[in-house]
Amino acid sequence: MISTRFFSQALLPLVVSAVPMITAHASVPSKQPIAKTPDELITVAKPQTNALEVPTGSDEIIAPSNLEIIAQTERVKSRELCEADILHQVDGVNFEYDAQIRSVSVQSNRRISSTQSGLWQMHSKAQWLFLSIEETSVFMMPSWKLHHFEHKRSGLGQSKDLEITVDHQNHSYLSETAKGDRTLNFEDELYDSLNYQLRLQLDVACDPNTTQFHYPIAKKKGVRDYYFTRLEDERVKTEVGEFDAVKLIKEEDNGKRKTTVWLAKDLAYSVVKLDHTEGDKTDSLSISNKPKLNEPSREISER
Repeated sequence: MISTRFFSQALLPLVVSAVPMITAHASVPSKQPIAKTPDELITVAKPQTNALEVPTGSDEIIAPSNLEIIAQTERVKSRELCEADILHQVDGVNFEYDAQIRSVSVQSNRRISSTQSGLWQMHSKAQWLFLSIEETSVFMMPSWKLHHFEHKRSGLGQSKDLEITVDHQNHSYLSETAKGDRTLNFEDELYDSLNYQLRLQLDVACDPNTTQFHYPIAKKKGVRDYYFTRLEDERVKTEVGEFDAVKLIKEEDNGKRKTTVWLAKDLAYSVVKLDHTEGDKTDSLSISNKPKLNEPSREISER
């Protein structure tokens, strides 16, 4: 009998859909205008800093402590440009994947989109035999404040639907399932099974010197920590050709379960291949089309 653990817990969060974005529960208004270009993204998303502004052409001698502040400001600006570039390139683009799970074929789609309300959405849909699973994440950028996550499963027995609604003021979230509701607590950051992938994508693209990544994920019974390690870059083969990619690994249960992910540099560091191993069984996923990304602005591409 085919196990569904990998499909529902490891594979599905990485495969997403081209169907219209689910907008239910995404009505949290934003006072900020929607950012449609990288420069607008930077304007809307620019975080507050305490960095020192230095007049152009100034002959003033700057103290070493102020130089560090200036350097930090430049790093923040560089990160903002990089993140704006990635977001602009993938906004509204559809990614299609094929997976093999115990020799069974699974088709899936993923889409990341900005909305008119100023929020961002990720939507995924996957088909496996008689099983269909859809997931939607609604969140704010650049704060990464998760607003709502929805998991809907149909086609096999009892409903496994899950809804998560976040209360950032009280550092808690409501987990709603057919078996009842739970109010659960979290600390400073919180992601879901979809939007952490975008955070990983941006972290890998915009912080090449970092090798360890940690994301607390909202689950139905509490927060679960995901840890990724960046390995060597390598040339990876997929159904649609070869890509120069960053290779990462996530291990669980003392190495008994291992997920290896490849992010393609030429596709804005999007997932192009994934292998999931439990014991002596390995399931795999590969990108099945090469999407056309949005063109980055000239200013960002020349950074």
